[in-house]
Amino acid sequence: MTLFLVFLSSFEVIGIEADERKGIEIHGKGSKVVKARWLITCAGLQSDYIGHMAGRSNGCFFKLIKE
Repeated sequence: MTLFLVFLSSFEVIGIEADERKGIEIHGKGSKVVKARWLITCAGLQSDYIGHMAGRSNGCFFKLIKE
């Protein structure tokens, strides 16, 4: 299996469709669509909003501890 890693910056997401069989479609402005099997986001304070777009009502949170 080949793994491709794609970074999208300045890609304004307007919708996300997630289906276990079909995968994920990320819809952007201007009819742009990116299809993927996995989606990792770095949305900062907007992460809840992105999660709701994908149909998730809650997220996974981690607490960082100082070592």
